[in-house]
Amino acid sequence: MEIASHLIRLKGKDDIIVRIHFSPFAFSEDDSGERIIIIEDITRRMLIERYLVVSEKMVAKGEMAAAIGHEMNNYLTAIMSGAQLLPKYIESERFEKVSEKVESIVNSIDRMKRFTAGLMDFSALETNKSLSELAPVIDDVVFFVKPQQRFKNIDIEIDMPPDLPGIMMDPGQIHQVLLNLLINAADAINSRKAEKGVVKISVEADDSNVTLTISDNGPGIPEEIFPRLFEPHFTSKEKGHGLGLATCKKILEGHGGQITGINNPDGGACIVITLPLR
Repeated sequence: MEIASHLIRLKGKDDIIVRIHFSPFAFSEDDSGERIIIIEDITRRMLIERYLVVSEKMVAKGEMAAAIGHEMNNYLTAIMSGAQLLPKYIESERFEKVSEKVESIVNSIDRMKRFTAGLMDFSALETNKSLSELAPVIDDVVFFVKPQQRFKNIDIEIDMPPDLPGIMMDPGQIHQVLLNLLINAADAINSRKAEKGVVKISVEADDSNVTLTISDNGPGIPEEIFPRLFEPHFTSKEKGHGLGLATCKKILEGHGGQITGINNPDGGACIVITLPLR
């Protein structure tokens, strides 16, 4: 049985979109040319579908804008902290510190430029992997965050073997991941208003993977949050966007790695990252 369907737009004051169905009689003994014709007005359905497409595009744009704001704010905070310290170092003639801060600010601006350059295709975080050392990236992130006010009463401890092998990675993106995780740890510690906070960064390697663990002595991760920990737009922060951990997960998946969250037996949260060596 032959069935045909055609979509027609009727022009007028208000366009009408109809779907016309042609079907032969099911019990016709001969091909007499008789057909059943059904005309269906689908204008409303097409308009709803069009609005849904527009709505999805607007949501996507909103998500992209929020993600840009989240990442740029991290870098701008560090730049501001460095810039605020420059006059003090100049006044006290500690010019070696001036040089360090200027270099840090320039590096931050360079990372921001690289980040914005990749926004042309936000849905696919472009990963440019090369054989790189993890130790300088960790040291650079720690140097980057220490001047920030949120780290004022927080010690950052690093436990890393001296013979750590090189990793096939995008150093800029891994820097972005570690920056997000350190800021999250600091915010968690500060939320409980402890006298002294500690963030520990430990690294281990075997024949195929490098495991990086960031733990803190904050309040830990509430049990009800675990299933949604890396879900976009989910956050337990009062002013959070819920994009930091989701971005970290996407970047690490692009590296063939993994990220998980657990609570330390002695209290505090622990984020575990696994990256393949090659």
